[in-house]
Amino acid sequence: KATSPYEKAPVIDGYVAVNPDETIVLPSNLSNDTKIYYRKSIKVTYSVSDSKTYDGNPANFDPTTVKWSGLAGLNTSTLTSADFTWNTTDQKAPTAAGKYTLSLNPTGEAALRKANPNYDLKTISGSYTYTITPKMITEAQDVTYDGSYTKTYDGQAASVADIKDPTWTVKGLVNSDKYDHSGLTNEDFNWMKDGQPISGPEAGVGKYVLTLNQHGLDKLNQQNPNYQVDESALSGQYTYTINPLGIDKVTYSGSDSKT
Repeated sequence: KATSPYEKAPVIDGYVAVNPDETIVLPSNLSNDTKIYYRKSIKVTYSVSDSKTYDGNPANFDPTTVKWSGLAGLNTSTLTSADFTWNTTDQKAPTAAGKYTLSLNPTGEAALRKANPNYDLKTISGSYTYTITPKMITEAQDVTYDGSYTKTYDGQAASVADIKDPTWTVKGLVNSDKYDHSGLTNEDFNWMKDGQPISGPEAGVGKYVLTLNQHGLDKLNQQNPNYQVDESALSGQYTYTINPLGIDKVTYSGSDSKT
């Protein structure tokens, strides 16, 4: 119905005019119908998840695996991996173990709208989840360790900190990865002295044997998030020997008397 010579496109719920500012009534064509083209306004969402075990390589993202909803027949064929952005610090594909998300970036949204000109994509939302799980190390003797220290009795208790540069061998590391075994303390080991279990380090003369306990293993797994070592894979020990203090000369004297 003509109500004004310059009426704009009518508002229709759920639709958006291709040209909302289009003048649909002109004095020269008041007797003719004027066709206004609309696009259906829709909300589209995307989601999918993928995972792999840590292998040192970047996550491999394939845009064709993304699942879309909201519009049957949505054209996503022009989207590439560059149209999505990782939530990493450098926005590049992650390599370390962890849970990550990938989101359609503004360039991707523009490309999607361009590929679907017959629809008004009102909102585009969602996320792509990618999980990199740690590599499990479970085979017996895949993780071996060794270290030793010897000193002369000085009244000071034995300490793991005295054992410098212990040797750790870990099988199955990816590429040139290093295994971080630093920061271990006395409480990370079970202690034995001369073959008998003790509650912790002592200062007395003897041979101490230290084996990693669950507390220490948990610490190492936390320090090396790309790997999870099972207790069954551990093999080794540290040794700590305190020798007697040599005394070159002992003198004694005394006197006594009675009636």
